[in-house]
Amino acid sequence: MEAIFWIGMIFGFVGSTWLLLEAFTTGIWWGLATLFFAPAGLLYVINHWDRAKKPFLVQLFGTALVLIFVFK
Repeated sequence: MEAIFWIGMIFGFVGSTWLLLEAFTTGIWWGLATLFFAPAGLLYVINHWDRAKKPFLVQLFGTALVLIFVFK
């Protein structure tokens, strides 16, 4: 059961890193804002859904796995 937690953490880390790379690819200011100001990441996802959809969903999946572990 503990494996679900660690798999979720890995998915969350991969999704976060991927989203950060996409933000930096879009522009240096998007990347820096996403890195240092968490709500900017959400704004990036909303404004650039076509680029941010996959990393955001990977992050969301990881979060869901961690929550399943926590509340089970």
